[in-house]
Amino acid sequence: TFEAAHHRHDVMIVNFFAPWCHWCQKLEPVWEKSTTQLSEKFPGDERLQMAKVDCTSKASESLCIKNRIDAFPTILVFRKDDTGSSLHESYHGERS
Repeated sequence: TFEAAHHRHDVMIVNFFAPWCHWCQKLEPVWEKSTTQLSEKFPGDERLQMAKVDCTSKASESLCIKNRIDAFPTILVFRKDDTGSSLHESYHGERS
């Protein structure tokens, strides 16, 4: 589950997206390249994880609502010791 993965990694950076979103489509190749480069540069290192969540999927709907996702793409930073009651950090940097 998302919660289990979230607490397994020191830091998890999550891209909440919608497949129909133009900006999400532009971010996709950059996100995939970054994810690949991270795993190639630090093989087997579980401290940092990049993930993505399709907010149009029924399976992810409650997760997107819980994290107050109302625009796409939304990138949030989750930390291992987050209690779940706090808001997670938003990423405000470049997206491409």
